[in-house]
Amino acid sequence: MALNLDDNKRPYFKQLNLDETFDEISSAVNALEASIPTASYTVYTATLTQSGTASPVAVLMENTIGGTPTWARTTDGTYTLTITGAFTSGKTFIQYQTNDGMGIGNAERTSANVITIYSYNLGDPNDNVMYTPASFEVRVYN
Repeated sequence: MALNLDDNKRPYFKQLNLDETFDEISSAVNALEASIPTASYTVYTATLTQSGTASPVAVLMENTIGGTPTWARTTDGTYTLTITGAFTSGKTFIQYQTNDGMGIGNAERTSANVITIYSYNLGDPNDNVMYTPASFEVRVYN
């Protein structure tokens, strides 16, 4: 019931139709949800650590790409992230940053399944280990 006033300013109660009220609320919620922008990409974000000959270890922050991420060390200074079918050509954006100050690195999409990271020691070219912790993010745009 709702309290209304008639022309003489006397209060009276009007019976509410709950089905109509629910439909109005539902329509308003649907319109609001439709106006919320959605991300134009999926993302894999992690902090990486690695030592010796071990594969990198990812502390996952977000993974909307899906799939099962697998990290590997393939050789000195070379590491891979594999997620089957995840990395679309021309639509994959990668950010990789070491936070140590001793090394530099870059990353590239090497196939639809693999991102490869290359790490270099600025002081010793024979010591190419991943300097960690490192920040890593892959975005795949729609």
